[in-house]
Amino acid sequence: MRILKSLLKIAVVAGLVVLTLPAYSATLTITIEDTSSPGQVLFSPGGSFTCTLPDICGFALIHPTAGSTVLTPLPIRFNIYDDASMTTLSDTLSITAASSGSFQGFAFSFVSDSNGVPPTPLTGATSLVETGDVQFATTIAFSDGKTDDIYFQSSVPEPSSGALAILAGLVFATVRLRHRESPIGPRRQA
Repeated sequence: MRILKSLLKIAVVAGLVVLTLPAYSATLTITIEDTSSPGQVLFSPGGSFTCTLPDICGFALIHPTAGSTVLTPLPIRFNIYDDASMTTLSDTLSITAASSGSFQGFAFSFVSDSNGVPPTPLTGATSLVETGDVQFATTIAFSDGKTDDIYFQSSVPEPSSGALAILAGLVFATVRLRHRESPIGPRRQA
């Protein structure tokens, strides 16, 4: 794991990255970027880190105020689709409760499609459609008045090589058909 900024305290507990952020005044912005492999998680203020696996990013975030409790009902789950008809699942995001002693927080699990294989849909999840832009997911509120705003950014899918081949075939067939229907007929070589 590569630390881009050293303001984060990071520990690995049972294979899960546990982050303890420095104190912040009111709102922490967390953005999960899935625009490259592996993805990144950005904290403002705070820093960032690169996910350790190409298609899965999991971590726990422990709130810096001892005794502060999470007010937002957890878990919160999202199924994030490539298309507006919500037929192609691209990513899932799950946010669950986490704690360490008198400190509370939450755990993230962000799973992206892998080599065209979609992740398993989450039950009871809110459905979203990815746009390629940074998109708001939810806000986590704490009893000390602080909030964490959660955003994600997924790349809009590129057309597959199979889809491009079909499109090229259709264009070729259309051009050939128009050429055959030409009033002057096909060209002949002398």
